[in-house]
Amino acid sequence: MPRPRFFMALLGFALTAAGCASEGPQAGASDCDAMLATFAACDPNLLVEAECTEESLAMYGSLGGQDATCDDLSGAGKADWFAFGGCDSGQHVCHGLFCCDDYVITRWPGDGDFDIVAPIDAYQAAIPTDIAADIAATSLAELQAIASWTWEQDVAQSPDAPAIPMAVEYTAGVTDVPFDAFVALLPAQDWGVELDHYLGGERQILDTDAQGRAVSQIERMVLSALPCDFEDALLNQDMTKAERILYGDDAITVYWRVYYSDNGTTAADVGSVSFLRHDAGTRVVFHSAHSLRAFHVPLPNAVAMASLGPFFRDHVAHYFELVAAAR
Repeated sequence: MPRPRFFMALLGFALTAAGCASEGPQAGASDCDAMLATFAACDPNLLVEAECTEESLAMYGSLGGQDATCDDLSGAGKADWFAFGGCDSGQHVCHGLFCCDDYVITRWPGDGDFDIVAPIDAYQAAIPTDIAADIAATSLAELQAIASWTWEQDVAQSPDAPAIPMAVEYTAGVTDVPFDAFVALLPAQDWGVELDHYLGGERQILDTDAQGRAVSQIERMVLSALPCDFEDALLNQDMTKAERILYGDDAITVYWRVYYSDNGTTAADVGSVSFLRHDAGTRVVFHSAHSLRAFHVPLPNAVAMASLGPFFRDHVAHYFELVAAAR
């Protein structure tokens, strides 16, 4: 059944975009102010200054204008559909039916969004026995070439959340760059901005340790859904994450949870990346669980699993290239 639903989503997008493109402005500055005020009232956590577009004003008017309720606005769907083609260069559609600055954080984390270490450790400890054995038997040559595994597993995103089936990946690679040199050249707090296929985002460090290293931060990252880094793809993974960073003499681990997705592509994403001392070199391990959408239609975990391995191998390879080039 996913295929017909996905087709209908594509058809709905095409028809809506065509309809919006054919309509001109239906309101002036006062209606723009009213629309923005309505969105601000419906979402007090909105952090960006928004702009009106011809398409967004037309949609606002079609929903009843100032008589529109919050349910009316949220029920209409994401702005990616209704303001198609309405943003100027350097802008994108974020939350609601308008344009905003490029890939800034639009929502603060809520209570409990940083309670992530224990639930992540819990699901990561439950690797299927056959896969755990395969990981343990991986040779150094295979790790130097970067190895990856994917499977489906029931994962709880928080201590009080029910476990749901998610697509899980485990990706590991080893480089001969010494651990201390590696983490100096690629600080753990920069793990997100240095991912491969990274299109943009914003990071805010909330807490640091005595050495000035980030231990708590939030960041929005937008990653291309295609290896060619196609910046206009509506399927780009748009994620805002709460992150905790734990430091040790021989290991640094970044834990994350996606608590918001501006374009709705990420239903859930919890995991970690670890930088580990490995003999005279460094081992990088990604271990994460995902539930993805396309045009707000849930993707089967089997589809997500097909892409996780290649993309996370790209991330590790990109890290190795960056560090090698910086030495």
